[in-house]
Amino acid sequence: MEFIDIPHDIKVFGHQVLTFPNGVGEAFDAIVERVEGGFSRPFYGLARMEGNSVIYMAAAIEKFSEEGKQLGYEEYVIQKGKYAAITITDWHSKLSSLPGIFSQLMKMEGLDPEHWAVEWYKDDDEMVCMLRMKDEVFN
Repeated sequence: MEFIDIPHDIKVFGHQVLTFPNGVGEAFDAIVERVEGGFSRPFYGLARMEGNSVIYMAAAIEKFSEEGKQLGYEEYVIQKGKYAAITITDWHSKLSSLPGIFSQLMKMEGLDPEHWAVEWYKDDDEMVCMLRMKDEVFN
């Protein structure tokens, strides 16, 4: 486990996967097809609990202001701060292990439950699972 400092808010856009966990791949494929440069930019999976359900958003980093709006997507913000993180390589073959990885991260003291759980798809091989820490943990 490591800590990653995100120095500024990250603007992303995307849409909710209503059939989570089914349909996640298709949701990302749809965004990749619509954005300039395809998978040449970082993509994100954002998740949080609402009651007993997982709300999951497939998202891409915004390359220019209001790109998501122009493409008809919702806009979200991954807030700056420190994140507990676990990096995974060859993530395509390890998707079934993601719940266990996030369970491991959720055992950390000082997590901020008000923020999204984040899957940062850096490229086609490397992905980072992240949970935001409370600001006072590092101050």
